[in-house]
Amino acid sequence: MTQPMRRLRHVLAAAVVAGLVVGCTQGGSLTPAERDEAEMAVAQLARGWEEAWNAGDMNTLGTYYTADAIIMNTQGAEDFRGTAGVQQYLQNIFAEGATYSGATITSNEIAILGDHAYTNGTASATRMIPGGTGIEMSWKYVNLLERQDDGTWKIRKSMAVQTMPPLVPQMPEPAAN
Repeated sequence: MTQPMRRLRHVLAAAVVAGLVVGCTQGGSLTPAERDEAEMAVAQLARGWEEAWNAGDMNTLGTYYTADAIIMNTQGAEDFRGTAGVQQYLQNIFAEGATYSGATITSNEIAILGDHAYTNGTASATRMIPGGTGIEMSWKYVNLLERQDDGTWKIRKSMAVQTMPPLVPQMPEPAAN
């Protein structure tokens, strides 16, 4: 197994464990109405991230992260840490004058545990580089969020893995008898 495939396997295993931990410990001290309100706020954060991504607005994107945020680097390099790390991550996204269109974020799951939240889902966009053609891209992501003192939610830890076509051809479906 190649090093990138081993890394991807570890990343996905960590995401599953995080989901199980949050799923098994749900409850907290929130009323159902408070939980619904928190889930809507976390979903709105995803909509805001999506809008800022499409607009190429790195300043707004940076406001969605805590000052001590960690964006896990799935390509083997150091993680992006803190405000400066988040800014570096965002600069990498928009490197070479890249812009994005049609960016969408789909939350598959949002789990609230008091002042913490877990969400996972998919993202996709068309990446345009000046003078080049558009490249369709997609990711799977996991975010851990914290409720701030002012009641807003921000991303504390984040990991996204770019999805790629399968490395081996898909097996055809068996013929029906």
